[in-house]
Amino acid sequence: MPPSSSSRDTPDPKRERSRIAQREYRKRHASKFSSLKDENRRLRNALKKIDRIASQRARHDRELQAALAEAREIADIEDDDSSALTRVPSPSQRTISPARQASTRAMFNAQPAFFSVANGNHLNVQALGLPQQVWLDTDRLVRIYEAPMDAAQYLGDNLFTFAGALYWACTKNTVSLWQAKQLSLMGKVARTESNLDRLFNHSKHLSDHDFLVSLALARLEYHQKGYTHLPPTATQAQWDQIVPDLSNKIERDYAERGETLEWWKTPREVEAFVKRHLEPEEIAELQALIEGRGTGASLAKYTPLVEALVQSFVCFGDGPRWNILWVSMMVGGWRTHQEDEARARAQSQAQTVE
Repeated sequence: MPPSSSSRDTPDPKRERSRIAQREYRKRHASKFSSLKDENRRLRNALKKIDRIASQRARHDRELQAALAEAREIADIEDDDSSALTRVPSPSQRTISPARQASTRAMFNAQPAFFSVANGNHLNVQALGLPQQVWLDTDRLVRIYEAPMDAAQYLGDNLFTFAGALYWACTKNTVSLWQAKQLSLMGKVARTESNLDRLFNHSKHLSDHDFLVSLALARLEYHQKGYTHLPPTATQAQWDQIVPDLSNKIERDYAERGETLEWWKTPREVEAFVKRHLEPEEIAELQALIEGRGTGASLAKYTPLVEALVQSFVCFGDGPRWNILWVSMMVGGWRTHQEDEARARAQSQAQTVE
């Protein structure tokens, strides 16, 4: 017996709830995306102001020109004849675009080991490959059970946070990039994305790559074993002062070049920025992944976000940092991708119901 006209006219409560939920979801994410666009606009305006002021200098800084040219390209700021800097071609302008296009394509396809790092997986120090295993003459080494000051803030209760997982993933990635470089020097095939120089070339005080990688190894050793080793020729006080001294030198280096560190953000600052653009339920999903309780769907959703971060940091002596302009653009790209996928799923569900 065919359904009566009255039953056909009565809306399906389940279908109606689904439509309302989809409409509210679109509203929330449209608001988030609008906020992100506004933040990007303000960042671009600030960059334009820096560009304009720098262009008025009587004596131009070529490193500043190159850095501004790269930042302008990331921010998609159009050329302006009033700015002298925009008329100076730089190596960054000639070489960064293909690499950035490749990294953008890879952003939504790579599968990092990020979410297992906080649990201690993939941190076998003995297999990491630095010939000295941090220091020579192991018979004379003294075990240090106090955590390195820069790493201590990402241990204990802070280990299972987004910032903590990010810090340890970047530390491991530093060692992996060093290994790839050694393979390349030996004539063996290395990963094409390996670029250790990118981490260190921003400061003249980061020229000894082997030593810097040994610091990363020492932190991975502490993460895995609960102790690290004191160099035979160093005192505890000297060992504790290595990273603060290095960070101070980098800060002075930037100051001498007339640059500021306010654009460069720590893992904790990046965590705060990312969470401002996530829904409460998304923050819960991300935390579950870090704690090893996440689903396969959540892993697929957040892998592109963290992989982009792990591939784009630079070393500042006291840990990884990110240019906030790049983070803003990256989060915006990730959010747009999520919006597109949600819209496609909603259309598919609507077609199935009909």
